This record gives sequence, structure tokens and C-alpha cells, in this order.
Amino acid sequence: MYERFGKRDKIDMVEGFHKHQFSVPNQEAVLNFMEKNLSQIAQITQIKQKELSEKELWVTTKGQVTVEFPNEIKLMDLVQQHYKDHQSVTHGIDYKSNHGKVTIEKQGEDRYVLHHSEYLKMTVRYYRGKGKKTVILLDTTAISTRLKNGESVITFDFRGADKDNNSLASVMANYVYNSLLLGRPYFLEMIEDVEIVTTFARNDLGLKEIVIAGGEDTHLLLEQIAKVIPNIKVENSSGGLTWSQIINEKRETWPIQYLMPGGAYIK
Repeated sequence: MYERFGKRDKIDMVEGFHKHQFSVPNQEAVLNFMEKNLSQIAQITQIKQKELSEKELWVTTKGQVTVEFPNEIKLMDLVQQHYKDHQSVTHGIDYKSNHGKVTIEKQGEDRYVLHHSEYLKMTVRYYRGKGKKTVILLDTTAISTRLKNGESVITFDFRGADKDNNSLASVMANYVYNSLLLGRPYFLEMIEDVEIVTTFARNDLGLKEIVIAGGEDTHLLLEQIAKVIPNIKVENSSGGLTWSQIINEKRETWPIQYLMPGGAYIK
């Protein structure tokens, strides 16, 4: 829009693979933008971070809200009570494939790029083992072990993930938040990514029996994949974190990819 009205230089966008915070690279980008567009400040060559003490960050005089306001109600208590009041209303996950046509670009002997959803692309790597079993890994921590056991391994990057280490960096967080604004939670898009890779493995690599596996943070995803993608076998799909568990235990930190409106009511 800025470009349409001849003001493209008045806006800029910066992203990077770092912690989800106002990082030093982001600070530098903001100050350089201000220096370019607002002549009041000098050129910034180096950002110096000032470490604040814990007490300086307190929002209450004693450092604890419960000490100063003994009758306060915590947010997690309200969330938990709302869940309990509506706990009987449970349902299956509402998943429908939405990726459209998938085109395949081969890059080397065992590396492929799958183009889907009009503008997205996904890199898939196929490590060939000596046995008959093929595993699609949702993380890359156990590749060498599985190859030593004779298994073939397929890996891929979920949309929005860091291509170097598949970490949930700030770009991933932005992707998760924006997916909610667009009306399709990122958790559903992760299921779709698995469906795209599984279909590719069957139709183009000729693999008939495929197992999907992952680490501790993928158990909930594996559980839902087994329910909505037909003819799929999963490993370790039980015993992991669930949405209802997050609420019942009043957890304030959990994997960001599980951000799912109404997730606690999904069976």
C-alpha cells in the first residue's frame, strides 16, 4: 500500500532467526530506520545492552501480586474454570486438506522440493536405509540411530521453521500468530504438511508402508495425525502433553505450535 502511494521508503520489515523478543538486530534495524527517516538522531553504530536488576522490573512494590492483592484471581484459574464449565462439549479435530496441487522439483539424488498452496515450498530429504521400514521423522534428533538400525528416514521442514535446525524461532512464532488471524491454526497446517509428505512418499517414492515418529513435543500432533490421515501408522502417539493437561495443570509455558482455539475440547 505504501508503494502504491509512492511512499515505499517510509516502511520496512525485518525478521530474523533469533529469540522471540526485541532483539539486538531488531533494535539496530529500528534505529537505522529512524536515522534514515528522522534526522533528529545520530547514526547508530553499536547497541549497548543495559542489564536491569530483577527488582527494577517489578510491577508491584513487593514483587508479587499475590502478596499485595491477596484476593486476586489468576488468569489461569479463570481459564481452568471456563474449561470445566464447558468440559462436556468435546469434538474431533476439524481438519480439511487445503494445499491444492503439489509439484515436485528434484534437487540431487535424495533431496526434493515440494511446491504447494500456490506460494509455499517444502524441502524433503530421503535417507535410504538397508531395511524395509521407512519412517517420516517430525524432528531430526534420531536420524543416525534409525539409519544404523536399517530404517529409511524422510525428513522435512514445517512451514515457518528455521531451515538450519528446525527450531521454533521468532519467525515461527510470527507464523503461528498470523495463522490464527487468517482463520486456520498452525497446528492444522502442520497436519497438512505431514499429509503432503506422506502422499509424496507413496505416490512418487513408491513407499507403501510408512511410519511417522517424533520426539516428546510431537506426541499430540502424532495423535491427531493418526485420527485424520487415513492408513497412517504412528509411533509413540500417547503419553505426551495434551491441551486439557495444559489447562488442568495451569501451565503457562508449552510448545507454541499447540496454540489452538478450543483445543482443550478436542478429543
